[in-house]
Amino acid sequence: MVSKTIKNLCVGIALLAQLQKLSADATLATSKGFLQPRPSSGNIAREMMMESNDQHKSSGSWFGEFSATAFYQRYWTQGGQENGLGAFPFWSGTNTMTIGDNLQSSTSSPIALADIDAYQFGLGPVSPGEFAATITLNPIFYQAGADFMLIFGSSGIESGFYTKVKVPLAIAEVTYQLTENRPLTPEVYAAGELSISSSAVTNPATTMSEAFAGFKYEQLAGNGDYTPMYFGLINNVSTTVIRLADFELTAGYNCIFDEKNSVTIAARMSAPSGNKAEGTYMIEPIVGRGGNYGLGGYAAGHFHLWQGAHNDTLVFKFMADALHLFTTNTMRSYDLQSAGQGSRYLLVANYLDGAYQSEIQNLINYTTLESNSSFGAEVDIALAFNYTCGHAWLILGMNFMAVQLKHSKLLVSFLTRPMQF
Repeated sequence: MVSKTIKNLCVGIALLAQLQKLSADATLATSKGFLQPRPSSGNIAREMMMESNDQHKSSGSWFGEFSATAFYQRYWTQGGQENGLGAFPFWSGTNTMTIGDNLQSSTSSPIALADIDAYQFGLGPVSPGEFAATITLNPIFYQAGADFMLIFGSSGIESGFYTKVKVPLAIAEVTYQLTENRPLTPEVYAAGELSISSSAVTNPATTMSEAFAGFKYEQLAGNGDYTPMYFGLINNVSTTVIRLADFELTAGYNCIFDEKNSVTIAARMSAPSGNKAEGTYMIEPIVGRGGNYGLGGYAAGHFHLWQGAHNDTLVFKFMADALHLFTTNTMRSYDLQSAGQGSRYLLVANYLDGAYQSEIQNLINYTTLESNSSFGAEVDIALAFNYTCGHAWLILGMNFMAVQLKHSKLLVSFLTRPMQF
């Protein structure tokens, strides 16, 4: 259902230096700048290590176990490679983009187009061929906190009912690390470009860092009709969120449950208690699964492979879950399919019945919209060999995780009139 409607909106892409109008397809495309990190609660390998091998040995009836552990997980950039975290927000395919004036070229000596047209970000026109200026984004994303888990079952020596409750308290932080190799030397906007005034207009920003800061320079006077960005920003310090992550409940049956072996089959549900994406920043710290409820299955087991003369043992363990993440409402930023990646940052002007409404801003202020999204499956599998000798133990294993995005659907009626370039 449509949850919000922008009425009577006719948006003109303000490629103002060209002063041309061309018809265009206004179909929206999901931005590739969105990053959904691994949820704090979704770590089956950590869950496996929190659950002991012999929790049931001392009880013939109901048994229980409580465990808590601290965790820290961090994502690093990879030097601008396409699979690095730093590449996600940028449409250049790396974590570095060139800045210039995309309108300057000639047939006799063509100049390659820059990744960013500084004119669109409030920096004004740039001298032809000035491409030495670049910006680089090397974000660091980390999660830390404590995981709490309670397990209980109906029998400690035979098959029976089994349940598990788990919830972590987590902090997530993004440090953006946006750098510029040198400042540009843009010119001021000419009369009529950012307002209908006959006077020249002060540049809303002088650097790309100021431009991506958005609302931080909102109070500057003399910007004409330009409104700074409110979405897709880069906070050049850090952004932090502290929340309880998703609450998980597992309930099922111990099919095999004796002193040396166990196999458990169960259903698992996940209920969100973290935060959702708001679209304010390019990369947002998310605790949990971003507001999605989850439902699926769970399986776990351990098998004694060997026992030595001094009570040292070798145990094979496995644990896995698979959840379907149901639809939730969240915020996404969209590009124009006709204009390609990064077009959500183009300047646009607002017209009503063909009349200019004295409003110019970046398209992302309009195309950051409420959407619903779901994930077909989140699969997490851990396999391990656990060697125990007295009070010392060693675990060697591997963890596999995969998430399939089912769909992200726009909820908002965006355009009510034709879009014009």
